[in-house]
Amino acid sequence: MTHDDLNKLIEKYLSGRASPEEERFIDEFFRRRESRQALPHYKVSEDMWTEIQKSISNRPMFGMSRTSSPAMPRRKIVVGIAAALLLVVLSLATVYYIHSATTDAEIAWVTHECPNGQKSLITLADGSRIFLNSASSVSYPETFESGKREIMLTGEAYFEIAHDENRPLTVRSGELLTTVLGTSFNVEAFEGQPARITVATGKVRVEVQGDADSTNRVIITPNQQAVYQSGGKPEVKTVSAEKFAGWKDQILYFDDNTLEEAVAKIERWYNVSIRFERDTLKHCRINGQYKQVDLRSVLESISYMYDIDYKFSDRNQIVLYGNGCN
Repeated sequence: MTHDDLNKLIEKYLSGRASPEEERFIDEFFRRRESRQALPHYKVSEDMWTEIQKSISNRPMFGMSRTSSPAMPRRKIVVGIAAALLLVVLSLATVYYIHSATTDAEIAWVTHECPNGQKSLITLADGSRIFLNSASSVSYPETFESGKREIMLTGEAYFEIAHDENRPLTVRSGELLTTVLGTSFNVEAFEGQPARITVATGKVRVEVQGDADSTNRVIITPNQQAVYQSGGKPEVKTVSAEKFAGWKDQILYFDDNTLEEAVAKIERWYNVSIRFERDTLKHCRINGQYKQVDLRSVLESISYMYDIDYKFSDRNQIVLYGNGCN
C-alpha cells in the first residue's frame, strides 16, 4: 500500500465510506496497539512507538485545531489518531525494513595472508584470480555486490580479473585506488616502499584515495607502470610487465634495483633476515633473473658480481659484508 492509497483509506474511514474490510484493517491496527501487540506485517520496536507518540502528541488531526469540533464523536477522534499513527508507523516501518534488510544482507569478508617464503593462488566468486606474493594479504567479500567489486591489498599481488563492464573492480592498496573492468596487472604496495602498479593486459586507472583532483589520476596500459610515493602523485613510466609479474611463475627479477631493494625481496622470498655490515653496500645496483633457484645460489651470484661476501649467523640470519661496488 502506497502513502496515497493510505491517505485515501483514511479519508474514506473518517467520512464513513470505508468498506467493512477497510474498517477492520484500521480497527485491528489500533486494537493491537492498545494491547501492545505487534502488527504481523510491520516490525515496530518500542522505541519507534515512543517516537510516534511524540510525533502526534501536538499534531492537529487533518487540518483541525486541537479545540475545534467539540461535538465530534469520540470514536471519530480515536480513529483519527489511529489513522495518523498508522501513517507514521508505515513511514518508520519502511525505514526500519530497509535498515534491517541491509543489515541482514551484509556480506562477510574473507582475508588471505601469505607469510614469508610462500605464495598462494586465490580464485574469486566471479572467476577472477589473485596470485598473492610473500608477506602479503588480501581481503574481499565472499560474494560481490551488484554494481561493484572491491578488494583490499597489503603487499603484492598479481590480478587476472574477469571482465564485467557493469561491475568495475577496485583494488585499495595503501593510499592508492586502482580501478579496472577486466584485465591483468600487478600491484606492489609494501609499507615504507614506493607503490607500483604494472599492467600486463587491458587498461587500469590509478588514483590517490580521497583526492578529488582529476589531474592526479593516470590511465596505464600494457607495459606501463604507475609509481607512487606517499604525498606525491602517480608517475607513469614504460617497463617490462613480465619482470614485475615474474614472481608468480617463480622467477625472481632484479632490474637495476639497489641491493637494499633486492635484499627486501630476498627476505620475503626465502623467509630470512639479512643485515648489511656496512651501509654503503645498500647502494650497489643489481640486475639478474633467477628461476626456481635456492637461496645460496642467489647469494653466490651477488658475491660474484660484487666484492661482497656473506655468512650465516644463524639458520635464517645472514650478514653481507665486504667492499661492495666502491
